[in-house]
Amino acid sequence: MLYIFTKHARTMLVERNINPDWIDRVLQAPALRQSDPTDETLERFFGKIEEADDCVLRVVVNIREIPVRIVS
Repeated sequence: MLYIFTKHARTMLVERNINPDWIDRVLQAPALRQSDPTDETLERFFGKIEEADDCVLRVVVNIREIPVRIVS
């Protein structure tokens, strides 16, 4: 999946020490995928990150843009 990051998403990667490879993994094989309850252009992708103590990473994506835009 081809994507770009918003400024906010790039900031969150740094502040939360999120490895960009984790984003790839969650987008390619999400454990759960949900529509955003307040914005029909957004979808939420969830995936467990084993090397981060099994934390669940949520990636919010604007699926209407091409390439898709990672919002948060």
